[in-house]
Amino acid sequence: MQQRRRAKARAVDFLRQMLRLAGFLPAAALCLGLLGCASMTSDAGAGVPAMERVEVTPAQWLPAANIAWPDPADPAVYVYYTPDAAIRELELPASAEAVLHAGKNSIFMGQQGNKLAVLLQRPGFVSDREVRTFIALHESFHLAAQFYGGAVGFSRTTGTSVPENKALTDAYWHAVKQAVDSSVGTKNGHCSALADRYGALSDADRKFVVDRAFWEWPAEYFARSRIDGYDNPGRYYAIRRRMSEGDELYVVGSEAMGRVASIYGEDRSWQARVASGESALNVLLDALGCPKVPDNPGLIRVDHVDFVALD
Repeated sequence: MQQRRRAKARAVDFLRQMLRLAGFLPAAALCLGLLGCASMTSDAGAGVPAMERVEVTPAQWLPAANIAWPDPADPAVYVYYTPDAAIRELELPASAEAVLHAGKNSIFMGQQGNKLAVLLQRPGFVSDREVRTFIALHESFHLAAQFYGGAVGFSRTTGTSVPENKALTDAYWHAVKQAVDSSVGTKNGHCSALADRYGALSDADRKFVVDRAFWEWPAEYFARSRIDGYDNPGRYYAIRRRMSEGDELYVVGSEAMGRVASIYGEDRSWQARVASGESALNVLLDALGCPKVPDNPGLIRVDHVDFVALD
């Protein structure tokens, strides 16, 4: 139990770093949790709803059948776009108001009562319909499928989401992309290149690429699948460009998971491996016929993540 508490606290800090690195949190804090809601009018500006409902179902992610929804009769994540809407619908105490309003550029997520939800309020993202929908899908997956629906490596909630040597980690992502794009007939060549790029990384950055692939690649795959971004890649790439520049992790991850899905075909057992705590990077390497990299995360299950922690 104590380990779970520590994991939960570390997970909050870790995902705060992940979102900041992704460009979602330029200068603000993150609180993890999931909220519930009802239909409502918008406070967020013209054309922006106050809330959208996101379903995480086995249609795109087979292990979603195992999500421990706080209310099994309501298997969805509710995504809010204004703090006032979240405060209203969740009946949060007055002390939460200042916290939520202070995080103007933040994403808050976690559980409040028997509801799961996300609060996304960064203006530049909220006002772009396709971007806010994509982020809602991506973040809902993190919370519902990864925290409430699978095993999380205890070690994955520690460390940093910023590499020691970004040039080398970017070179590794580039090698992954080349391996994914290459034909099966040359896979021995990409295995060697991937091993060389991995070998050039520090111990901390080896952990970084394994952990980041665990967190981000499945979430990116889920969100891209939900917007038909594999059938319409141009739409996906355009959305990603409007969100952030200069980090190959997300786009490469979506391509990697798409390649795994194509290799496995109708067999979606690879998704169960990810939900069981295996890094998506090793799932990819295995699918390509390449040696897997070391990964011993110390698996646990997180039974609760608070939406906002108040003294």
